[in-house]
Amino acid sequence: MKPAIPRIAQEAVIGRNRIDEIRRPGQVLLVGLLLTVAVLALALFPKVAGAQIDEARCPSDETCEKSWQSGSDIMVAQADRHVIPDGETVDRDLYLFAQSLQVDGTLDGDVIGWVQEATVLGTITEDMLLGAQRIRIEGQVTDDVRVFCQDLYISGTIDGHLLGAAGTITLTEESVVKGDVLMAGGTVTLDGDIEGAARVASGALRVNGTFAKNAEFFADGGITIGDDAQFGADVYYEAPSEVDFRPGAVAGQVQFSRMVEDVKESIDFPSQFGWIFRILSFIAAIVAGVIIVALTRNHAVRTAETIRTKPLKSLGIGFIAFIC
Repeated sequence: MKPAIPRIAQEAVIGRNRIDEIRRPGQVLLVGLLLTVAVLALALFPKVAGAQIDEARCPSDETCEKSWQSGSDIMVAQADRHVIPDGETVDRDLYLFAQSLQVDGTLDGDVIGWVQEATVLGTITEDMLLGAQRIRIEGQVTDDVRVFCQDLYISGTIDGHLLGAAGTITLTEESVVKGDVLMAGGTVTLDGDIEGAARVASGALRVNGTFAKNAEFFADGGITIGDDAQFGADVYYEAPSEVDFRPGAVAGQVQFSRMVEDVKESIDFPSQFGWIFRILSFIAAIVAGVIIVALTRNHAVRTAETIRTKPLKSLGIGFIAFIC
């Protein structure tokens, strides 16, 4: 039976605009292609006109990178380790393809890319869009965080929305998410404060935090509600069995739907988890865009210069290519 409480709006989490559920592989491919074009457009036009390849920058003996900076707007970097030291402020967007990223200082812009490990002890003032093996956020991200990784650990503050998919997701007691949360994971622990709406799908879910708005949970491995869990609005959850909420823990209504063993018959996978395909296609677009930009730097600069000096001709060629 469909719950009576209103479903949590997901558009704020995934770009503030509702996107239709992606049900066919062709749609996923199309979205990935469009996002790749968008990433390349942001990276190449019109900011990189006149950009130059910088010399290798080595903040420490262990860190050496080759970066392509475009004025004060964009930096594209390939590195074993990319470090923003404590006390340093980088005033530009960062497009990164590296072994690891460590932000001890301040990155005044977006960070977009693919790394094996990312650690944020300092501040990122805009969006954090990463694919990684491990991501730790112990500092502050003042805009949205959208990640795809194996392990996600958050003990810091996210001022925007959190969209993530990971094998293990941990939000500690010190963590604060001021926007909405939309996550999928194998094992999920939510012990922090979530000031927006929350929608979480997992295998095993442990909840012991504070939720200011509506919360929706889907866990085929069961849900554990801690003694400190507090819900300021409605709670809807799907699980193999009901869970006990202590008296006064939920300010609104509690709706339960039993999750049967035959998942294929009980759950419409595309409609419930279609947004996972959005995450995958988005990360694929980021990786493709960063690799293409990194490997074709000189050609990209010449192309951007041609677009800047001959916009009408470039528009005509682009339009014909688009039709073809």
